[in-house]
Amino acid sequence: MRSHHPTILHVNIRLGEGGAASIARDLHARLLSDGYVSRFAYGYGHRGKADPMETEVPNCFRVGATVQAGLNMVISRTIGSGSEVFAAGSIAQYRQFIDELVGADVVHLHCIHSYFTSPLWLLSVLADLGKPVVWTTHDHWLVTGRCALPGSCDGWRSGCGQCPTNKNYPPSLFDFSHQRFVSKRQALRRISNLHIVAPAQHMACELQIALPEARMSVIHNGLDRGFEKCLAEGLYDEPSASDTGIPQVLVVAANLSDPQKHDISLISELSSGGSCTVHTVGARSPFSGRSCVNHGVTSSRSDLVRRYSKMDVLLFTSRVDMYPMVIVEALSCGLPVVASSSAAADEVLGMVGGSTLPSSHDIKNVISDRSWWNLYPQKSKEELQHDSLLAFSGQSMCQAYESVYAQMLHR
Repeated sequence: MRSHHPTILHVNIRLGEGGAASIARDLHARLLSDGYVSRFAYGYGHRGKADPMETEVPNCFRVGATVQAGLNMVISRTIGSGSEVFAAGSIAQYRQFIDELVGADVVHLHCIHSYFTSPLWLLSVLADLGKPVVWTTHDHWLVTGRCALPGSCDGWRSGCGQCPTNKNYPPSLFDFSHQRFVSKRQALRRISNLHIVAPAQHMACELQIALPEARMSVIHNGLDRGFEKCLAEGLYDEPSASDTGIPQVLVVAANLSDPQKHDISLISELSSGGSCTVHTVGARSPFSGRSCVNHGVTSSRSDLVRRYSKMDVLLFTSRVDMYPMVIVEALSCGLPVVASSSAAADEVLGMVGGSTLPSSHDIKNVISDRSWWNLYPQKSKEELQHDSLLAFSGQSMCQAYESVYAQMLHR
């Protein structure tokens, strides 16, 4: 038994939307169950308003507001992320944010870019308070001068500047990436008790190059409690939809039209060819072929588990995701994944003995031949699910974070 339950303050842009929010929210809930005092500060929900999920998540509060986030967005999109100047949406929110920062034993940062506060102000406050800071890198923003998804650009290795594209998220009109790079590094050096957590080993290797002096751990993102509960109830054990003999292929994403995260040409071809049926789950689907079924957005974990369970294979073509939770969820339902090769997909599939494919041509052949199980040598569906549930346990993730918190508080 702990004699003292530490107070952990999570800080993230969103509460109910996005992969980082899902991981942070689940960790927050697990810490509360384990006796910690956990608090959750978020920026804003849809259109800068309060997130409806705020009534369901204990100990959470909003920092941002529509007008303040809008002003920060104008600044950011003009001269670059990290330039935001408005720390909170109102004086009351500002005071609460400061009080929560002061009262926390550990401040756990997740995604702090994208307009809801001034990141450099927040880092300065944490340095002045001398707070232990855990920072989970859900993207590359920590080490770049502006963007969160640099793609093939490695300008961050040499201090950014002369950005090859100002359009990578978060975008900007003018290039001040080198100046922001320097400011960010200076702010990080002032935090004396900083521990960076990478969700994947490939990310940790890149972060170690950028920040060789930083303390760092790899903690793989785990399944959330709602998803694990659905699996425990056997919702994945339902008949497949492929009784016709035509492969049922699933594509899941928050934004199905994002060309950085989808091979639009490949998915469109599969959707129109008739050799398989492509099912999409997510917003803004650009696919409408005769072999495509768009199911729209779902926030229900049980609906998502049932959707995974009725498919033959998940198709994943993003080469920029840092740690693709959609792959983790599919594998944990015993659903094989056919994925384009990338550092993230290679690592996650490798954890359960799977492999990726180098080209869209190879992907088309595997789907048309129904040979996806060849990517998982000598594994049955039951073995794939068993290995995945062990590899991606949400409780194991939480225990790893608790260990990091304990180390920081006893330095």
